[in-house]
This record gives sequence, structure tokens and C-alpha cells, in this order.
Amino acid sequence: MADASLLIGSTVLGSLLAYVLYRDKYLDRLSLPPSPKSYPLIGHLLSMPTEYEHLEFMKLGKILSLSVFGTTIIVLNDKEDVVNLFDKRSATYSHRTCARMVKDPTLPRKLRSEHIRNRLDWEAFGSLIGYDYFVNTVPALCYVPEWFPGANWKREVLRWRKEKETFIEELYNIGLENMHMNKEDSARIMIASFRNDALKLGLSEEAADDHVKQILITLVGAGIETTVNTLMMFFLAMVLYPEAQKKAQDELDYVLGGTRLPSFDDRTRLGCVERIVQETLRWAPVAGLALPHTCYQDDTYKGYHIPKGAIIMGNVWAITRDETVYKNPEAFDPDRFLNPATPPSPVFGWGRRRCPGIHFAQSSLFITIASILATFNIEVARDKDGKQIPPSGKMINSLILPKSYPLIGHLFSVPTKYEHLEFMKLGEQIGSKIFSLSVFGTTIIVLNDREDTANLFEKRSAIYSDRTCACMVKDPTLLNWEASASMIGYGDRWRKYRRLMNPWLTKKAITVHHRSQEQAARKLLQRLLKNTNNNWSSHEVEAEILLSVSATLFRSLYGHEVDSSSDTLATRTQKLISYMTYALLNSNYIVNTVPALRYVPKWFPGAGWKREVLKWRKEKETLIDELYEIGLEKMKTEENAHIMIAPLRNDALKLGLNKDEADDYVKQVLITMIGAGVETMVNTLMVFLLAMVLHPELQRKAQEEIDSVVGQNRLPVFDDRAQLGQIERIVQETMRWVPVAALAIPHTCFQDDTYKGYRIPKGAIIRCPGSHFAESTFFITVASILATFNIEVARDKDGKQIPPSGKMINSLILAPEEFMLKLTPRSTKHVELIQRSI
Repeated sequence: MADASLLIGSTVLGSLLAYVLYRDKYLDRLSLPPSPKSYPLIGHLLSMPTEYEHLEFMKLGKILSLSVFGTTIIVLNDKEDVVNLFDKRSATYSHRTCARMVKDPTLPRKLRSEHIRNRLDWEAFGSLIGYDYFVNTVPALCYVPEWFPGANWKREVLRWRKEKETFIEELYNIGLENMHMNKEDSARIMIASFRNDALKLGLSEEAADDHVKQILITLVGAGIETTVNTLMMFFLAMVLYPEAQKKAQDELDYVLGGTRLPSFDDRTRLGCVERIVQETLRWAPVAGLALPHTCYQDDTYKGYHIPKGAIIMGNVWAITRDETVYKNPEAFDPDRFLNPATPPSPVFGWGRRRCPGIHFAQSSLFITIASILATFNIEVARDKDGKQIPPSGKMINSLILPKSYPLIGHLFSVPTKYEHLEFMKLGEQIGSKIFSLSVFGTTIIVLNDREDTANLFEKRSAIYSDRTCACMVKDPTLLNWEASASMIGYGDRWRKYRRLMNPWLTKKAITVHHRSQEQAARKLLQRLLKNTNNNWSSHEVEAEILLSVSATLFRSLYGHEVDSSSDTLATRTQKLISYMTYALLNSNYIVNTVPALRYVPKWFPGAGWKREVLKWRKEKETLIDELYEIGLEKMKTEENAHIMIAPLRNDALKLGLNKDEADDYVKQVLITMIGAGVETMVNTLMVFLLAMVLHPELQRKAQEEIDSVVGQNRLPVFDDRAQLGQIERIVQETMRWVPVAALAIPHTCFQDDTYKGYRIPKGAIIRCPGSHFAESTFFITVASILATFNIEVARDKDGKQIPPSGKMINSLILAPEEFMLKLTPRSTKHVELIQRSI
């Protein structure tokens, strides 16, 4: 018996040894994609961009890998690679790193899918990748106690975690209240349908509430900033490219006849406006680096080995700068989309992680842009002397490895700002569009090529759809927001989130919200009339656009009316989203790089950051609950309102969630929708305005189209969209020219993989559901502005132009540096048209 046991043991041991030798020999023949120089322990930490990652990753090559403290990050800068992995291998590349501690992540997908197809009156999620928090690169810092010297970041994130939890509960309760108050029209309130669907999925009441909470807060978080920023990109484009504005306005005037404002019924005839929307998304994608995917299993691509767990990042900025696809990519040229072969901006992601709110976002963009273009001229501002004040046009801010050092790896190569630009430079320096960095053992792979992002995020999305999330945000002892629909890992709960959102965010489903998007665009036009001096600071315009986007989103999700910029709930929401965005950047908190710092007690000297984050966590929890309760109340009292909380909650229950689970799911979905959409939409519209200032010829072309399609007796509507091709091209070019999410949220490789001969390890860091809603908001806003306003370079008191710099502010979501622009109604007739539009 002993001999038999010895024989069996020897056989097993020998087999294991043979397997290891074979595996190592095989993997030796396969390598990770090109990468900069690596160092012991820290990997490629020193090669990680510290700012404008999407630009820095572009410089490193089309596909590259990074390894930071054992985590593999693969960057795809080429469309083909992104499609091949994220679309064609979506089963492998759809995981999220944030999900490892989350249970039951599959329930929301069915609920979301039905809601996204039928209810799209919310804004979607904004991206979350960067290096401003060191703990994001060195997760061990999470264990540093909040009292530890220098751990102020941990106290801060704990404060934000509390704010997050409170906030989600508040929002969910508001949604439930609105759902109960509006029973006859509760289908228009997402929380109701989400919750019903969650219960139908078999969730308990508690589980359904939890699922819906997370979905709703995700939708909120994903929608507001991205939508607002995209609209700001539109304004920037109109200032910089007035010829595009003119062409869209001509189309609007033709379609509308100058007697009414645009509506969604005009959308098919407003091709110019549609093109402006598409060009805005291409020209200035607010998420330059898409949210990362995680490889679910070992994979091989183009001879590269992609390990399970590798984080795969698709560089939207690099892809929209591909001269073989977009001729003269830095120019804002909506007409590039006249060619049906021109692909739209991939700003909404790829594969199974594609933003489910794409239709809602696009419809919001359409009606906002169409309304603005139909009634306003967007021009460069002028100083008191009449000189133009031109905008700068700037945005605010593994494979081949940069220089790496022992322990920290490529830490010094990680950009501290403008990561999208720095990653482009790294790729160019390395000579590869795909490269990798290693920071404290974590491998980061950067993709600067459309092919690579498509190959991994689309074709291999099953293993590249996981999420990597900053320690400050996901850790349960800090902000504790790992259940957010935008940051949750690829798994059961994530799939349930998608099932909750998808039905209400399809292109068809969002039409139910077109009327409210048109109304929001028209209210925006009326507020833009208030400035009698015509010269605007971009920050002033941004505030008005932010109010417009927020009002639409809160009304759609929770039934809450936001009538002014002083609205308490809207203000608290924006502050929470801003803090979360800040906390996501590695360079802002060292715990993001050294997660062990999360164990530092909050009373420890220098741990002010931990006290702060605990305060924010409480605020988050309170606010989310408040909003949810408001939504539930509105759902009861306004049954006929299109409040999303109602169908979301119903769908969550249909998924088999109990009541508490359904509420939790819907809360997270709703807040994610707001967080994902607001800043990106606003910033994209600001990029549009910058483009109109810098390229007045595009503005004129768009206005000519508007005048031709819409006329001068009405404002653009969504029914004009099909005829406003120039507007659509401006939208697409805006998103391509300056993608506000220049670095999309990273994907994480769920399992070892091989790509282009490179090995992508498991855990290496690699689509927005609300893209249709965002684009529709973008379209109607751009069309409305171009139809009614001229966007020009501002002038000083001497009549001299004040040209914009065209530079971007370094941030997770890019935004133009403050610039001056001149917004003047196109005529007294247009003023009257705006005044009687509502």
C-alpha cells in the first residue's frame, strides 16, 4: 500500500513537473507585448504616465504591456486589436478587477438590457483610470491605517465612502417615492422598472433594492460629467470651427423653417447635426482611455501571451487619431462621417462592456446640440476692446516597457498628468502601439491602436471585461464603492446590472425621453439669452450646460426636478462624483499605490485623508439612499412619469432578487448613470464649442444645413436628425477630435492570455451602456445651439480677438482650458423663437 501511494505520488509530482516545464518552455516562446524597461519588484512603475495617459500611451506603440508590482497592464492603441480582443473574445476580456470581493454580479444584466431598450432618459457613466492615487498602483497601501503619517488620503476616502453610501440611499429613496407618487407614468422612471425587473429575476426585496441602487447610482455617475463635458467639447469645437456651426445651422434652418425648435422627429433629416455629434465624440472623446477590461483567462493574441488577470486598456484617443482611418485627425471635420465607412468614435467602449446607455447619451447630445445650433451662434469671445479671446483648445487633465526599477518597476514612467498624451509618446518612443508597464508587481498594458483594442476588448471580451478599481474607491474600509455598476468586476452581479440597464438604454428605448431632452435643450437656449454682453467664459457656459444635463438625468432617473444650479441634491451629487473622480487617480492618494496604507488608523498623525474619506463615504451612502427614497416616492405619486427607478426596481425583482437586493442594485445603477454621464457630456459639449470657435467654417456649414432642413421658424427636434448629417458629423468629430475620456476605463485580464506573441498575465489591466442617450443629448444640444446661436472668438474692448488656447485640463475626464467665446443669437427672429419655445 505504501509502495502504491509512493508510486501515485511520484507520478503526480512528475506530471506536475512536466507540465510546469512544458508551460514555462511554451511561455518562454511567447512574450508579453512590447514594453519599456522594467525593474525588479516595481516592474514598469517608472514608465507609467503621470498625466494624459492616452497621449503618452500613444507614443509607446499600438500594443504594449506594463507590469507594476505583479499586475500586468496591456494597452491597445489600435482599433483592430481592441475589436479582436474586446469584441471577438469578449467572453475572455469582459472581467473587471474590482469584482473579486463582490458576490452575485450577474443579476443586473437582464434587468438593464430591457430598461436600456425601452427607457433611456438618463445620462451615463464617466471613466475612471489614472495614477493620481498611488494606492491604485500599489494596492498594498490600502492596509495603511488612516492615522499613519501621510495617510490623509485614507481619511478623505473614508469620508467619501460614507457620503457615497448615504447618497446612494437618499437617491434610491427619492426614486422610490417618485415611483409611488407617479404610478400612472412610473414606466418613465427607471427606478420603478429596474426594481420590478430585479424582483422578476428572483431577487428578494432587499437584494432587488441593492441591485437597483447600484445600477442607478452607476448610471448617474456615468452620465452627468461625461455628457456635460462632451457638450462643452461641442461648444469648444463650434468656437474653433465656426464653419461647422454655420453648416449645421443652415441645415437646421432648412429643416425647421425657422419657426420651431428641433425635436427628435427631425433627427433623420438633421444629418449635419448628427455628424457634429459624432465628430465631437471623435475629436474630443472625454474618456481618452476607456475603462479597462480584465482578461478572464490566459489568452494568445498576435503571438503575444496575455495572462489571466491582465488589465487591458483601450486607448480611445489613439484610435481616434489613426490617420489611416481619420484623415487629418486633429482637425474638427464632421464631414468625415459622410463616408459610411468612417467608424464612429469608440468612446462608449467595446464588447460586453460597451456602455448600455449609448443611445440615451447620443440622443441627449443630438437634441442639445441641435437646439443650441438652431437658436444660437457660438463665437469666439471678445474683450472690452473687441479683440477675440480664442480658447486654448487644451484639455484639463505588457508589451514594450519603459525604464523600470527594482521594487517600484515603471513607477517613474507612469504619467502624472495628460496620461493619454504621454502614453501616445511612450508608444512612439518604444515603436509599438501596444506596450506594458509594471508597477509594484501590477502589469499595465496600454493599447494605442484601434485594432488591438478591438481584438482584445471586443473579440476576447470574455476574458478582458474585468475591472480594476482604485483602492481608495473600492476598499470596504475606505469609500467602499466596489458595488458601483461602473467599477464592479466581471461576474454575476455585473451581468445582472447589465440585464437591468440594457432594456432601457437601447436606441429605440431612449425615444421615450426625447421630449424631455428637447425641453432641456430649449431651457438651455433660454438661459444662454440672459448674457447681454454675448461674451462668455467657458466656465459660465459650462455651468448652464451642467444644469441642463443634470436636470434631464435627475428627472429621468428619480423624478426629481432640478430647477437651478443651487439644487441641494444635484450639488451634493456633483461634489461626490468630483471626489470619486479625484480619488480614482493614483497620484492623489498614495494608498492607491500602496494598499497596505488602508490599515493606518484614522487617528494616526498624517492620516487626515482617511478621516476625510470616511466622511465622504457616509455622505455617499446618505445621498444615494436619499435619492432612491425620493425616486420611490415619485414613483408612487407620478405613475405616468418616465422615471427609470420604477422599471429598474421591477426588473431587479424579476431577476429573483429580494427587496433589499433589488433596492441595492437599483441604487448603484442609478448613481452610476449620473456619475458616468454628466461630466463626459458636459465636457464633450465644451469641446464642441471650442471646435466651433476654432473652426468657424464648420459652424457655418452646420447652420446652413439646419436652415435648409429645419428652417428658421422652429427649433431642431429629433425627427430632424436623419436629415442633419452635418450635425451628426460634428458630434462624431467632436468625440474623435478630443475624446474627453481619452484613456478609457481599463479592462483587466481575467486569465492568462497571449496576443501578438506577447503574454498577457491574469490580472493585467486592459462600453458604456448609456452611449445612445449621451449621443442623443449631444445631438439635440449641438443642433439647438447651432440653429439659434453663432459661436465666435471673443474679442476684448479694443476689438482684438481672444483666441482659445485649445489645450485640455488634465483630469480623468478631459475638459478644455478656460476660454472666452462669443455667443450671439443669429437674429431677433431666433430670439423670439427661443423665448416661445417652452
